[in-house]
Amino acid sequence: MRIAPNDYLSHSSLFRSELENISEVQGNDEHKKEFIAEKNVRGLIALKNRASDAWKGAENFAAFKRSMLKKRLKRASLALTASTALVVFTFVASWFLFKERNHKKEEAVAMNEIFVPSGQRLQMTLKDGTVVWLNSKSTISYPDSFNGNERRVNIEGEAMFDVAKDKERPFVVFSNGFSVKAVGTKFNVRAYPEEKTATASLLEGSVIVDSKYEEGNVVKLSPGQQFILDDENSRVEKITDDEHFLWVDGIYCFNDVPMLDVLHNLELYYDVKLLIKAPEEFDWNFTGKFRQNDGIMQILHLLQKFHYFEITIDKKSNDIIIG
Repeated sequence: MRIAPNDYLSHSSLFRSELENISEVQGNDEHKKEFIAEKNVRGLIALKNRASDAWKGAENFAAFKRSMLKKRLKRASLALTASTALVVFTFVASWFLFKERNHKKEEAVAMNEIFVPSGQRLQMTLKDGTVVWLNSKSTISYPDSFNGNERRVNIEGEAMFDVAKDKERPFVVFSNGFSVKAVGTKFNVRAYPEEKTATASLLEGSVIVDSKYEEGNVVKLSPGQQFILDDENSRVEKITDDEHFLWVDGIYCFNDVPMLDVLHNLELYYDVKLLIKAPEEFDWNFTGKFRQNDGIMQILHLLQKFHYFEITIDKKSNDIIIG
């Protein structure tokens, strides 16, 4: 610290006065005692000021600690909030991921497709216990397992279903132009793409048929009824030929059926092309039964006995020429 000249003279005077007082005190015991007492009082006063400063410093330090504690708590709270948010986000993300994986898992269920070639038939049992018979030249598509609210299959051709009961999950068959929904029942579906007419015939229980061509036209069938879809128009009729369904046993039955329709069915069942020279010569009805394993040529030779016609085979195309 820099001292001004006047301050220096003042300090010098005080210094000399202090020295004279000290000399006087040292020469007088009484003054010496008073001097010591006065020094003690001044020391206490100075100590009081220092203690007060220390106390104030302690208070300031305590305030500082409280401030730091608040900041730490705030940081901890923010960290906890962030951690909680992270946990919540992780949980939500995990839930959505779980749902997405489950959704994809449902979507990724393997689909099976079985085609029955001409001249054959097939009986099979699905995972839910439903028994299915497939007629010649028919295809069924079905999932490896039924995980949804419905048990869905697709049919092209002809199939008989003996559905396992499950009230919680209806069994639904999608076919050419309509769907058939059942819980536990037995019905036949015929929907070959080569044919203009498709049918759903109920043998036991009850089914609901929904046509895709007629919005809101949902029909509930009773046993012995069949739903017929013809050129996008539907109707319900009584089943008149129960023996048709013997195909599941490998027997083809025709009761008073036009001969041209019989020949058409033979083309379908045996995957052959029958070329008819004079269709008018086949304007008559036929009643009879054939075994599936008889073969197309044996059946045609049998039909010759009812109404004679010539049979030749085109060696290039393997088509069968009749008439």
